Amino acid sequence: MATIPLLQTGATAGQIIDTINALIAAHNEGQNPVSVSYEDLTHKPKLNGVEISGDMTTQSARIKIAETEDYTVFVATNATKAYADEAKNDAIAAARESVQADLDNKLNKDLGNIERVDSFNGDAMIPIVTGGGIRKTSLVNVASYTKIQNETAMSALDTALSKERKTLTLEGEKDGSNKVFTVKEGYKPGTGLLYYNGILQTPDKDYEETDSRTITLIFLAPEEEDDIMFRAVPA
Repeated sequence: MATIPLLQTGATAGQIIDTINALIAAHNEGQNPVSVSYEDLTHKPKLNGVEISGDMTTQSARIKIAETEDYTVFVATNATKAYADEAKNDAIAAARESVQADLDNKLNKDLGNIERVDSFNGDAMIPIVTGGGIRKTSLVNVASYTKIQNETAMSALDTALSKERKTLTLEGEKDGSNKVFTVKEGYKPGTGLLYYNGILQTPDKDYEETDSRTITLIFLAPEEEDDIMFRAVPA
């Protein structure tokens, strides 16, 4: 005889019908030669006053949903939530579009205050943002300003370093072929000035600061009578 599964609390209408059919089958198999099906029963069981038959749903069986009055309330609640969510999303989208439109209008208004590039005369002009709003200037002015700022910064740095620089000892053969010289005292890279026969050399063009103790000439190879002097901030 087949094992009949026990019904658990909260069983569905379909599970109840399957269990009843299994009981009937067991009864037919063991005691009654006449086959009887669930549909042949004259007094079928009821759930919430509704006869259990066919393919029933929780709504047709009047099964209540947890934390709601009944299925109708459950459906209505979910429909209301869906409507509210849709309304909220629509409102957010509309607000974003409105804000974006305001930003676009402000940008167009600000840009409208700048003279059109094709109406400029002379040097190429570019817009710049200042404390007083958007202004126009030429590329030449920007380049000149940048150059002045860089020169001012370098001059200020050189003035500060000049008080700290010392004439340091260069060790190495002056034989017309050697280009590598060692700074005996050591120095802080980036602070050095190299003079070749009194002429200031350019870093990375005439010489390289290989490390904090080594200077490498790129082109020149001093002879014995040549004078090379290195001034830098000692390490």
